[in-house]
Amino acid sequence: MGFLGVPFVAAAFGGLTAAKASIVLGVGSLVQVTLTVLLLTRLTSAEADLRAELLGVARNPVLIALGLGLLGAALGVAVPDTATTALDAVGTLALPIALLSVGASLTVETGLVDPPAVGAVAGVKLLVMPALALAVFLGLGPSPSTLRAGVLMLAMPTAVSTYIYASELGGDRDLASATVVATTVGAVATLFLVVEVLGLVV
Repeated sequence: MGFLGVPFVAAAFGGLTAAKASIVLGVGSLVQVTLTVLLLTRLTSAEADLRAELLGVARNPVLIALGLGLLGAALGVAVPDTATTALDAVGTLALPIALLSVGASLTVETGLVDPPAVGAVAGVKLLVMPALALAVFLGLGPSPSTLRAGVLMLAMPTAVSTYIYASELGGDRDLASATVVATTVGAVATLFLVVEVLGLVV
């Protein structure tokens, strides 16, 4: 999900769906970080402070903005028109900046990874996960915006933080790095495919 998810959802489906995508990001981040730390520390000899990792998630600017937005909505606080105009201008830059940030952070060393393994992981992440998400959401029958947010967020490429956790907690950082690169490149095609499918079924 990472930096790319919410800006892409906003560009594809607008503000309401992006707001719900932020909630998916928040819940997903908490679950992902918890499971990542628990599994990697159990499978390797690495040590990690789960509380510190979760506090790091809580400091995520996207989650902080989400919390403030929900609080403002609950209190009935209206955003001034001037602030809305300024935030809209900033919002239009979110996706390009996210793409630049992700691209600048990608590195992979050839010869240190297993291409079939990378291809299998990328296929599961970009194709199987959104397909399963679509089936589950269709079965649950949520609103169209909720379905779009959930499926599209789960169709995002592997987050760059995957490489960081693999490096810090004794995982295969070369595989993690290659997976981030492969899914980010592959997502150029698969994300638009997912958007088209969502347009047909929702």
